[in-house]
Amino acid sequence: MPLTKHERHSRILKSVRKIYQLAFPGSRLFINRSGVGWTGKAVRQKDHVKIYNAYPVPFGIPEPGLGSGGADLIGLTILNGFPVFTGIEIKTGKAKLKKNQRVFKSWLESTGGIYYVARECNSCAGDGCSKCGMKGYDLE
Repeated sequence: MPLTKHERHSRILKSVRKIYQLAFPGSRLFINRSGVGWTGKAVRQKDHVKIYNAYPVPFGIPEPGLGSGGADLIGLTILNGFPVFTGIEIKTGKAKLKKNQRVFKSWLESTGGIYYVARECNSCAGDGCSKCGMKGYDLE
């Protein structure tokens, strides 16, 4: 059974993180999950929970919840002994960078940071082939 888009994204994200950190010793990338959750006074009722006086709690980096376009992987790349802020966005299928992601990319690059887009290899769809070097993705 073929993998879903979400499963392919997750597979590529983990692969990019592992291979990138091996290629740049001392570098670290972190998965940047973002979204909005809700909190308030939680009251458990039989099979569900009600939240009273609920308010949103955005999470993710940067500017969580505002559709800031922060990359899927963020962290530091060590180049010539110096840390450089790094962002890597994962794209599957024919997906393109959204406007907010292009804004984040421009900002990061303008401050001297590194930004890549890891695109799913169209030839193998994440299973590895000779075109992408058996990784399942290409870095742009």
